[in-house]
Amino acid sequence: MFRTIGADAFAVTVAVFAAGVALWCLAGSWLGSHRKIIEFVERYGRWLVPAVFILIGLAILI
Repeated sequence: MFRTIGADAFAVTVAVFAAGVALWCLAGSWLGSHRKIIEFVERYGRWLVPAVFILIGLAILI
């Protein structure tokens, strides 16, 4: 794909990707330091993590 688009479109694609990664990192940092989220994950993390992995696996298979 990157060979067929021009340099301008390539720069826009990379910039949008970098902005998206930055937003996800900020959201993860904020959620990781939120007290209620930490309490929820500490309480239900043992069940939550496997359920999330199973849902991701099902989404990939579908």
